[in-house]
Amino acid sequence: MSRDENKAVLVSRHLKKHGHISQGTATLEYGYFRLSDAILRLRNEDSDLIPDGHRIKTVMKRDASGHPYGEYQLVRKAA
Repeated sequence: MSRDENKAVLVSRHLKKHGHISQGTATLEYGYFRLSDAILRLRNEDSDLIPDGHRIKTVMKRDASGHPYGEYQLVRKAA
């Protein structure tokens, strides 16, 4: 398992447990500075790590200073 694959596994576990993750959380909890790379991998190459019937949705939010950031959420696919 490569380092990038390992990152995708940890991000997948976090999404399954918490339902969402942001770059700030990934940096503080895992030391990852390129969360978007792991998300891209989960959406494409490692989609088997996402539970059946679910997808990763990006929701744009703003921090306390008004700066935008993306939060990745594990959501059910529309039927």
